Amino acid sequence: MLQRNETLYIGLFPDKNPMCIRLGYHRYSDLVKRIVRRSSLVKLHARPLSAEAFSEFGEVIAHRGSDRRHYFPLKGQKDLGQAFWVTKIAEAISFPFEISQMERHPYSDQAFFPLSGQRMLIVVCPTLADGGPDLSDLRAFVSESGQGILYRRNVWHAGMSVLDLPAEFVVTMAMERSAADTDIFLPLEKPFHVDFKELV
Repeated sequence: MLQRNETLYIGLFPDKNPMCIRLGYHRYSDLVKRIVRRSSLVKLHARPLSAEAFSEFGEVIAHRGSDRRHYFPLKGQKDLGQAFWVTKIAEAISFPFEISQMERHPYSDQAFFPLSGQRMLIVVCPTLADGGPDLSDLRAFVSESGQGILYRRNVWHAGMSVLDLPAEFVVTMAMERSAADTDIFLPLEKPFHVDFKELV
């Protein structure tokens, strides 16, 4: 049995099944920690974004129907002002992409309008009865060029990531500039990978 100041060493027997593990009493290095962590990563496959597939979580902002105008709802707590800003993302992602944090917005819907036609990676999940994210039911989508996205209030989602550059968005939500809980961030104990290479 390992003592408190001893650690686990992982290695492979060269003459046996490559999945065999050797245990020893070597110093527990950062490399070993990364190996153990990566072995437990969940892999999530993205699919094309559509209004129907995303309807549980919000709205796909794109024209639909035959009317000149297509309206979409944008709701927030009544005593808050509607804020607008432009955000710029400097780097595009590559696959597989690791997500280690989820977020939600308790007072307002949040909408993103792409200014440069860039595609987005959108990751969402349902909410559990206790208010936490249901990580057993993660969904991942890749938008088409020009599609915007609206997350409904309190929907758990990953931060904005893009597949193309340049990437600038108009973003809007109801908020107070001084409110510290406008954005709720949750670091994940077990990060996951999103694979979207079929959609690139």
